[in-house]
Amino acid sequence: MYEIGKELGFDRNLIQNIVSYLKNEGLIEIRAIGGIISITHLGIQEIEKAFSNPEKPTDYFPSLNVILIGQMAHSQIQQSSSKSIQIGIVDENRYSEIREIIRLLKENLDKLNLKIIDKADIQTEIQTIELQMSSSKPKSTIIKECLISIKRILENAIGSMVASDILSKIVALLGK
Repeated sequence: MYEIGKELGFDRNLIQNIVSYLKNEGLIEIRAIGGIISITHLGIQEIEKAFSNPEKPTDYFPSLNVILIGQMAHSQIQQSSSKSIQIGIVDENRYSEIREIIRLLKENLDKLNLKIIDKADIQTEIQTIELQMSSSKPKSTIIKECLISIKRILENAIGSMVASDILSKIVALLGK
């Protein structure tokens, strides 16, 4: 499992979460210590079902299709995803919204019921966004990733009305 996960670019924690999920669903089983896993009969049936009728989704696989693109610029494609976010360009028209989110975060950071590490991570993301926005050529992808990181942290700040308000502003910005 660790070799496969590493090949896919996953960290150990994510690999363990994926394996736990697949094991709980009965699709794989752990065969030996050290991350040795195998596909169960149910897992094989699920794969066969997906490949035998690729246009039809299964319980665990989306419908399969291939998109061939000769050339693409400033475009986005997203399929069969859940809770995914796309944002093409963070331009100067959005900077006022981003600045408002940053202001709210800074003013309310102590009220967000966050773990110390999460608070530090948000502060780092804020600094990164501010540095990018002050650049003569800000990188929208970096700003976007910082906002997504802040969003994920705030989603875990359960019970905080302030976090919910800021989170909704981030979701609205990313959804534009």
